[in-house]
Formats: sequence, structure tokens, C-alpha cells
Amino acid sequence: MEGEAETALGLVRQGEQFLYHTPPQPDEARRLFDAALAVDYRSGPAKTALKALHWWTQCFEAARSLSGGAERGSYLMSRWDAFYRFLCGLGTGGGGGAVGVDGGPLRAIRYWVCREAALAFAYNPLDPSQNGNADLLWQLGLAHKGSGDYESALDFLKAAAGLKPPPPALLFELADVMALSGDERGAEVMMRRAFFMDPLAVDEYSMESALFCGLCRAVHERGYEGDELLLWMPVWGTLLGTFTVRRELSQAELGQLNADVFELETALKTEGAKDAALKARL
Repeated sequence: MEGEAETALGLVRQGEQFLYHTPPQPDEARRLFDAALAVDYRSGPAKTALKALHWWTQCFEAARSLSGGAERGSYLMSRWDAFYRFLCGLGTGGGGGAVGVDGGPLRAIRYWVCREAALAFAYNPLDPSQNGNADLLWQLGLAHKGSGDYESALDFLKAAAGLKPPPPALLFELADVMALSGDERGAEVMMRRAFFMDPLAVDEYSMESALFCGLCRAVHERGYEGDELLLWMPVWGTLLGTFTVRRELSQAELGQLNADVFELETALKTEGAKDAALKARL
């Protein structure tokens, strides 16, 4: 039994490599995932990889019916939330930053999809309609992040953040890529800022950095799940020494913070027993 499992896992790993090829070869990956199941039909990695590959193949077929390259790229990047819900339905962890961090097959599938999406966008740095589109630059940043090109991802996400007041979801992605690029200090400041604005805005399945994933696992081990886990992450991030960098608040920020604290303290006295999130927010 143990030998069969090892053989199946070896086939899965070979299948992963075909998704990292240039160009990727999903048909060959599918053949190897099938072979892994033939050796050991209980192989969890093979089952998950094969179902995920089939799910994305259907998305690629739908994308081919779209007219423009940018439209195809946007469609592929828009399918990630649905994909993670699909994975949750299978009872497996989602993307790189979830507590149930994905294994090699799902990372390989992420690379394949994001690489194809990045190519579909056909980005032209001389096209002002692309350079002035914050949402497009955001999607390009995520596509390059998923394909492992963190330098380009950082450039696109910074450009998107410079065109309009960045929402916390964008700041989380920017912090994650900064950490993946080696700028741990900058990433820590950026992630603290995003958590301060809205902890629930993070797309936890999109997070890949050790900064986020390690903290996520540490908070999960303390018994928190779902939204409550996200709300407690900035608290435990400080207690565990993950967030050590401080910055001085402006007078406007300090005034807003005092007002928020007063509001939360009042709510905690009257509704605390009914709302487990209030204490974390406070």
C-alpha cells in the first residue's frame, strides 16, 4: 500500500511539471494524474488535481468564445473565487494562503492559468488606455503573481495603487507580493495598514507569502476560523511578534481611532455576548 501511494505521488509530481512547461501541457498532466489514480485510486492529490484541471479546462473553453484578449484574460482571472468555492466543496484547502495550503498540483494549476491570462491581456506599455486602467493593472499584477513573476506583479500592483485610493484588498495583494519579493519590512507595514482598514477584505486563498500564511496558521491553531480568524490576525500578529514595525498616526487617523474605540466599547457592553467579532475589532 505504501509503495502504491509513493508511486501515485511520483506520477502527480510529474504531472505538475507539465503545467510549468512553456507552453504548459495540460493534456499530458491529465494523463499522468489519471495514471496516478490507476495506481492508487485513493490518492488525494491526484483526485484534487484532476478535478481542478477539468474545472479550468471548461473555463478555457468558455474564454475562447470571447472576442478580445483582454476580455479573455479578465474572464480567467475573474473565475478564481468560483474555483476556490469549488475546492471548498471538495473538502480541500484552496489557494496559496489558506490554512489548508495547496500542494504542488494546485500551485502548478495556478501557474498555468495565470500565465495564460497574463499572455491573453497582451499588455502594451505604450497604450494609455491600459496604463490608465487601475482594474486592468490590478488583474495584470495578480496574473503575474500567480505565474511567479513577482517583479512584474509588484510593478503592476504599485501602478494600480497609484491611480486611485487603493482599497484594502489591493493593499493585501501588494503586501503579499512585497513579502514574496523579499521586502519583509515594507510588506509588514502594508499588511498592517490593510488589516487596520478592513481585515475581511483579504482574499486569503490568494495569499502566498510566509508572512501571511504563517500567521494564518498560527491563529487557526488557536481555535479561530472563517471571518473570526481574519479579524484576530492583526491582534495575534502583534502578540506573536509578526507585526513589529510601527508608524505615527496622523491627527485625523488618531481622532477616527478614538471614535471607533468608543463606538466598539459601547457596542461590546450591549451586544458583546451576541457578536464574537466585536472583541477582535476592539
